[in-house]
Amino acid sequence: MMDINQILVDAGIETALIVDDSYDDAPLATDLTLELDAWTPFFQDINDEDENLIRDAYPDYDSVDSQELISRDDFIRVLWRIRGNISADIINPIFETYHLERQAELSRLGELEALLVSYGLTVSKSGRDFVEQGSTAHLIVIDLFLGRSQSQTDANISINGLKTIISNRASAPPLVMLMSNNNQLLVKQIEFKTKTGLFEFAFRFIKKADLVTDFQILLMRLARHYRTSLLLIGFVNNWEFSLNNSTKEVTALIKKLDLVDIAYIKKLLLDKEGESTGAYLVDIFDKALQYSIEGQDQLITAARALNDFSSDNYPPPYLPVSPDLHALVYQTHFQNLKRSTIHVGAEHKLGLGDFFKVASGGRQHPSLFELNERNVLVALNPACDLARPGKGTENILFMVGELLPFTQDDWMTWSDAEIRTTVIEIENTKYWIRWSQKNIRTISWSIFNRLIAKTKIKFIARARESHALELQQKLLSNLGRVGLLAPLPATFPTKIKIYLPDLDGKLFHLSVPELADAGGTCYIDKGKKESSNIHLVICETSCEAILRALTILDINTIHANSRAAVSYLLTTPELRMIGNGIKLNVNKKNNQKIQSNIDPTKSIGVIVRTVDESTKLSRNELFYAGIVIHVP
Repeated sequence: MMDINQILVDAGIETALIVDDSYDDAPLATDLTLELDAWTPFFQDINDEDENLIRDAYPDYDSVDSQELISRDDFIRVLWRIRGNISADIINPIFETYHLERQAELSRLGELEALLVSYGLTVSKSGRDFVEQGSTAHLIVIDLFLGRSQSQTDANISINGLKTIISNRASAPPLVMLMSNNNQLLVKQIEFKTKTGLFEFAFRFIKKADLVTDFQILLMRLARHYRTSLLLIGFVNNWEFSLNNSTKEVTALIKKLDLVDIAYIKKLLLDKEGESTGAYLVDIFDKALQYSIEGQDQLITAARALNDFSSDNYPPPYLPVSPDLHALVYQTHFQNLKRSTIHVGAEHKLGLGDFFKVASGGRQHPSLFELNERNVLVALNPACDLARPGKGTENILFMVGELLPFTQDDWMTWSDAEIRTTVIEIENTKYWIRWSQKNIRTISWSIFNRLIAKTKIKFIARARESHALELQQKLLSNLGRVGLLAPLPATFPTKIKIYLPDLDGKLFHLSVPELADAGGTCYIDKGKKESSNIHLVICETSCEAILRALTILDINTIHANSRAAVSYLLTTPELRMIGNGIKLNVNKKNNQKIQSNIDPTKSIGVIVRTVDESTKLSRNELFYAGIVIHVP
């Protein structure tokens, strides 16, 4: 394995900043909330000599109420500075516990500093006021809760400070390691990512108790992929920059138009075509914005750089959150529903690719015979015919489809021979649509308007041109699709459980509480079920939890033939690397080997699809059953 010092050198990580409130010169008032009861005897028992000493150091002492005094940071700072000159019996109850905890914390932070120095890093330290020092540090190791009270206010100090640093260093943000003794550490992961805008490959959370044992491996993961991560960071930053540039360019172009231009566009073109002025202008300016974005040099350069990204070496996901790639597919297929309200009214302004859902209940119109609330209609006449009711087509051509639940098995059965809409979102629920080439309806304009007015059908979406044309061409010829973006792979959250073989070879459940919420994520490409590619990805925190559960397990409770495989997982990085993904067999009836990421000829575990009280592994499977993962 590559030495961590060399990994850091290759990543360009040379400096580190440790941030902890223990480095502050004095506590804040909020750091002493646990000692509130000690203030009453302090003010009651203080002698004249001590009181005069405090008056000299803090002139406002007599003019401020005692309850306000103990809430003032400047008073606490003065008291901390002169505490050695005040009678121990009244000052120690206020500061002694804080002092002892601070000394213990500084000792632990000293070990961390020595560790970072041993990695060849130049180390600096800071308390709560860390933004300036953090502006140049390559690595920031920071206490998530900068304060003894461990409150949200304490967390906000670290989060907001890091947000400022990251926004000022958008092209090359620091690597961040967040540490804490607080049990909310893992709960704060999503909040931290959301508020700071930092990609998850650039930060990790670690308990202070685990600094010595786990810090090195977490830092290696961060640093190993840092340079590659800058490609994505650069692309996103340039996208944002280019979008702002393009917005200004197109806005300047729009401002050249005057009311007279709009009037003649409407008079000479839109009125003749029966087109909505607002909808037409949104379409035109949308295309102009797209054209401008495509011409932004910085974005194109950053996009080319992403071509160097290799799918052979990437980190496992860190947070147990499934990325919603379906949302991107939906957005590439359909206009935003709010956009469609420009042309939707009592008499719907029909367009190619308009989707309608059949209403439930009541008597159906004959044109909707045998249809129900599971059915949808899509308008597929040529766009120019639909734009001129009464002058174009006399009847509207609809293809009928069926709304089906958006599930993993359904995604895997998608065949190119079928006509499908891969994902549609209706009232925050995702579906897919199976279209029937043999179920075609033609409806007159008058009946169509009546169905809309009586809410027998409800407008639910307008497809973008590429998807609308795909449906139209498949209906007409079924000879192939109009060229469009390949659909992204689908992602489905997947519950997993961990098992091991007992002394008789039967599987027993290994308790890993973190898997109850996290589990795994299945990435599935589009294709026939028997040829689909399915990859199970387990996030890093879940892999760590599995490793901890294996570590505390009595190995003598495991089948003798499997102990060597378990020991191998405990002494190598294999289990952590398993998070990069396991390609699953589509056939759920057969168990599957889990291949080593280090030695492709070696097997390190078993995937099982069904488990009950009698499930046993075969004699051969026992020898490589270092871990048994149940994937339903």
